[in-house]
Amino acid sequence: MQEQVIKWHNKQWDYLMGAIKQGKMSHSFVFSGQNGLGKKELALLLLRVLNNKQELKVPDLIEVEPNKGFISIEQIENLQKELALTPFQANFKAVLIHKADKMNKDAQNRLLKTLESPNQKTIFILLSSKKNVLLKTVISRCQEIKFFPLFFEKMVVFFEQYKSQENFKEILFLAQGRPQMALSFFENKDLFEKQQKKLQFIDQVVKTNLLSRFNLSKKVFKERKDEEESFNLSDFIKELISFLRWGLLAREGVKQFSEGAVLFDFSEKYDPLTLKRVLGKAEELQFLFETFKINKRLAFETLMLQLP
Repeated sequence: MQEQVIKWHNKQWDYLMGAIKQGKMSHSFVFSGQNGLGKKELALLLLRVLNNKQELKVPDLIEVEPNKGFISIEQIENLQKELALTPFQANFKAVLIHKADKMNKDAQNRLLKTLESPNQKTIFILLSSKKNVLLKTVISRCQEIKFFPLFFEKMVVFFEQYKSQENFKEILFLAQGRPQMALSFFENKDLFEKQQKKLQFIDQVVKTNLLSRFNLSKKVFKERKDEEESFNLSDFIKELISFLRWGLLAREGVKQFSEGAVLFDFSEKYDPLTLKRVLGKAEELQFLFETFKINKRLAFETLMLQLP
């Protein structure tokens, strides 16, 4: 697994190893890029290398994750209390903040105080797929390491051991250059099928008429009142954007997407300009949703109006 992650992101890894050798290692990082690229896996590997350990455990590794959808100021305050203690076994304490963009403003400002007065015995890694949501002051205190999707050809090479699997190409196609996501799909059939169902739902939405879309909206928001099971509009928009991009690329004859065009036969019905227009509207709505508090149902129905 370790060798795989390094191969996926060898440029980032080589840069980090060079910084260690030169004694120019930062005390805080933002690992930015889409989910499913392997940011967390590379971060854990880096922390193990820095501490000369095969595995880091509590209390030397402190992980902060969203609770009920966000990271609160109380979680950061608790983190600061833990950091006041000396490392247990490792050379220093390692802090890994998952989905750092889920910190609210108060939490980010509280974290900023710690980043501004770094403890030499502590290293921070903030993982984020939405760097633009983080405060500029927080980003300015960290060194950013950017992660990017891999080319389809590289994915084929990296996952050659799974080539005998029935859905090999479809999995790579759905992973969109995200190697950790592809690995999860190859090793967890249920997860792969769940992703297929998401696309089938979007396919249903795109192909149906306007009245059916609004009836669907009523059903979705009526049946999922419980907060934990509420309709995840953010995920839906992301998947829709991917769906439209794939359809557009298939429409324009890009080989790897044309091969998967069975998922996007709707694209043959619409010209590229229409697909680009709808894609632009979906991306605009995604920005609004991530930046401001908006009415989910109204946003969903506005998007339904934009679909061809």
